[in-house]
Amino acid sequence: ICYEVYGFDVVLDANLRAWVLEVNTGPALQSPAPLDKRVKYGMVADMLHLVGFVPYDRAQFNAEEEEKKRARLTGIVDRKAKAAMAEERLERRDVRAVATMDLGRMPAASLPEVVKEMLSEEMRRKGFSRAFPTANPALNEFYSRFFESQRYYNVLQCEYIRQTSTCPAAA
Repeated sequence: ICYEVYGFDVVLDANLRAWVLEVNTGPALQSPAPLDKRVKYGMVADMLHLVGFVPYDRAQFNAEEEEKKRARLTGIVDRKAKAAMAEERLERRDVRAVATMDLGRMPAASLPEVVKEMLSEEMRRKGFSRAFPTANPALNEFYSRFFESQRYYNVLQCEYIRQTSTCPAAA
């Protein structure tokens, strides 16, 4: 996931009409002004909350990496995990198969992981709006033109939204 923050410098005229003075592509996120702090800190907090940022335990991470390395070197692998990954790779190859999936009736636990993540982000989005995918098929088609090819996960999310309409369209 990638985010870029822009800073808009705006001035109000005597009629309280806003005028954009400049747009900064790398705005400073720290400032002594209380208004700046409230706006910028809130935006960063919302963004980290949206992506589900969870601090990690370095010791646990290192132990897991050592275990993976040991498994590779000794040839001992988790066959269930390997089979599940191979099955997921096969499923991802066929974008056309998404149209035959009945995602709307699928139990929540059986939904593809990318759909679960999308729904979780939707619940955490606070002041953000998702631009893609949306419940508006015309917008999805418009934004899809910017990808070199159809992407399985994009098609899957669009189809889930189309079948359920549980996620509001981005305006």
